[in-house]
Amino acid sequence: MCKCLKFKKTIVNGTEQINITNSSSIVETYTFASNNTSVATVNSSGLITGVSEGETEIIITGNTSSDIQIINVYVNTNNDVALFNISSFATKNYLNNVETWAAGTKESFLNNMQSNFETHKCKMNSDSSITYASGNENCDKSRGYDTGVNSALNVYLYDTTNNTVGSAVSYTNSGSGIIYNMIPGETYYWEKTSDSSVNGLVKATATKNRRLLDTGVIRNTRDLGGLSVDTNYDGTVDGTLKYGRLFRGERLRTDQASFNLLKSLGINEEIVLSSSGEVSSDLKFENNASNNTFYNVRTIVHYQIDYTTYRNNYNTLRTAVINTMQDIIDGKNIYFHCVYGSDRTGTLAYILEGLLGVSDEDRIEDYELSVFFGEVDRNRYFVK
Repeated sequence: MCKCLKFKKTIVNGTEQINITNSSSIVETYTFASNNTSVATVNSSGLITGVSEGETEIIITGNTSSDIQIINVYVNTNNDVALFNISSFATKNYLNNVETWAAGTKESFLNNMQSNFETHKCKMNSDSSITYASGNENCDKSRGYDTGVNSALNVYLYDTTNNTVGSAVSYTNSGSGIIYNMIPGETYYWEKTSDSSVNGLVKATATKNRRLLDTGVIRNTRDLGGLSVDTNYDGTVDGTLKYGRLFRGERLRTDQASFNLLKSLGINEEIVLSSSGEVSSDLKFENNASNNTFYNVRTIVHYQIDYTTYRNNYNTLRTAVINTMQDIIDGKNIYFHCVYGSDRTGTLAYILEGLLGVSDEDRIEDYELSVFFGEVDRNRYFVK
């Protein structure tokens, strides 16, 4: 049984052969399948043929093994601009299939959720409520675009209409030649900091426009931008939430590098959703006064997740939502969080998104994305 498949991860323009090296003396045959044949097809020998611009996963399965390997294939009709989907493989598969899963039984839905978590080798943290097999990928984080240049980069927005380099961006965290946290739909020009002749263009995409973030040690962090909205509730999509305005995630801890990256995202207000038994120093990052000079901290105490206390503290929750909506109207860029960024954070996100015109299904999906944090089992059928 082969346990070491080696293959190319390439941008495809035309055809590309998957090369598999079997280091075992046991012969194993493989089947190949494309998740999106309108982008690329793959035949029984592993020859990929590009069909149209886009992205698909090629699933490789061995006949004598339960081992499943996945490669990501991009078909690019513009050789000058690389396409890159920032979504993790697990969240991409979830977002592409969740509505189909939800149309079945509760049991099949839960089985699909768990199978997706395990297939993509998502990393499980310490919470004992999860029974998923432990993996090695932080599936709640964005994927980074590897430029192939292992050094610091300068990254700029790029105007594809006029073919001009725009303003520099600092939120892409690209010190090692890998560009993270790009905004879906934007095209970026990058260059090697020490040699501007080494450069390239990349356009970011994301499944269902979800912008996952990689912010160092901070986990379960994402931008609520890109969510479709129906502002007058007439059943038609009127637009999307703007990127860079509402962010959700886990507590900031005391990590200066992560804090600096949040600052680079343009955040100027932190909202701390604290339970009765927590003190503010457990959740927010304010041990250095200079860290708070560019933004405000709003701590909301008694933000509970159990129904009894929720009823007792209804006014606290009501005030929290009113104040947060007012801050959005006032133009603040907000990062709101609790400990894990799942329950208290998820309920506030659910309410805010509803007020802004996001559909019920999209709000549920945003809540469920926290399952890929691997700390808490959160899905529409979860009962704590």
